[in-house]
Amino acid sequence: MPNFPIPAEFGTEEDIRKRFTEEDLFNEFTRDENGDEVMTPEEAQKKIEKLGGYDKIYRIKFEADYLAKLTYDGAAERYGDPLPKEVDDRIRFELHVMKTMGFSGYLLIAQDFINAARNELGVIVGPGRGSAAGSVVVYCLGITQIDPIKYDLLFERFLTPDSISMPDIDIDFDDDGKDKVQKWVREKYGADNVARIKMNFLGLRTLSIIKDTLNKVKQIKGVILDINHIPLDDPETFKLYQEGRTIGTFQFESVSMRKYLKQLKPTVFEDLIAMNALYRPGSMDYILDFIKRKNDPSLITYDIPCMEKYLKETYGITVYQEQVMLLSQQLAGFTRSESDILRKAMSKRRKDIVDAMKPKFIEGGKERGYDPMILDKIWGDWEKFASYAFIKSHAVCYSFLAYLTAYLKAHYPTEFMAANMSHNMGDSIEIKKLMKECKSMGIMGRHKKI
Repeated sequence: MPNFPIPAEFGTEEDIRKRFTEEDLFNEFTRDENGDEVMTPEEAQKKIEKLGGYDKIYRIKFEADYLAKLTYDGAAERYGDPLPKEVDDRIRFELHVMKTMGFSGYLLIAQDFINAARNELGVIVGPGRGSAAGSVVVYCLGITQIDPIKYDLLFERFLTPDSISMPDIDIDFDDDGKDKVQKWVREKYGADNVARIKMNFLGLRTLSIIKDTLNKVKQIKGVILDINHIPLDDPETFKLYQEGRTIGTFQFESVSMRKYLKQLKPTVFEDLIAMNALYRPGSMDYILDFIKRKNDPSLITYDIPCMEKYLKETYGITVYQEQVMLLSQQLAGFTRSESDILRKAMSKRRKDIVDAMKPKFIEGGKERGYDPMILDKIWGDWEKFASYAFIKSHAVCYSFLAYLTAYLKAHYPTEFMAANMSHNMGDSIEIKKLMKECKSMGIMGRHKKI
């Protein structure tokens, strides 16, 4: 892994070596974020050795301190100053895990080329993808654009102290932008180091359509749109979803999905996240129940009242892996790591692990005053659905991207449909579909004029 060039004004690695002793590093890297001892002396020594010894740890410490600086700078912009305690606690925990696993440098490089993509190269970068969207640090660095705390996304889906390899950061760029970013990384960090960086540079046509639409809106209407600050409660956009007018939009344009949208009549962004997650093999069986509960609140029930905190947005139905994780912590006192182990076991149908964890769940729930029979029912429900439960962090990111396309179609229909056609020229079936949609929208004329 190449080193990120930390600005000289922040200090040098030599400064760190002068200020901190090996004993200081031992305590910092083998205790938790609160300074409490959590390892035996033998485990602690193995930790130091795994990180490469003290000579390597001085560099890790230097990178971690600079990562913390960038994170708190970004956090002040995202959450305000002073930070809410919940945010500060979460950031301290995440930064500590990243530091003690030696991953801080990896994040510094990621934020470096993503900021270059946005600010230097004119590339459209996706809002995030997969488990990385569960990290508040990653959000504060500007790598992702989705607030994990607002949407109950979990850092443990991205990284835990038990992880044995660097976490994947999958990043979407517009089609042309992907090559630009890769070239920039090769030039700055060296061609030999690109592979050693274990980030996936992905070209996404939807981002190219969005970029083209933004350019057309600017040229034709003189309007400059900031896609990261589009209102997520726009009435015209939700009217488009409620009427099933989603042809040309991202992930919501199939015939069946449009039928479900008309029945659901979504009114909040969370409705779209849930539909995105449910519209998959296995979980599709729950869509009609979800729609009924949305339209008739009297059908919404919770096995235990406190479960409403995490199930309210999905009308009492467990839709996401993160809900299982949060509820196992709430109901039975599972640790972050234990809840992630449960999530993995259920999603991969590891019955041996699931069965082994059940007694702890029942006993933990009993200690908190919950009826064992109800706890047994909850566990059974999870076993049935958890293998189909979707990753919420991914659903939120792609629903946000889908919403952007719907917003552009609702407010700038001519520019959006023209961009869509331009990026589907090789697909005659798609062009015919889009032309038909243009006519239904009142956008007349031949394709060239559009």
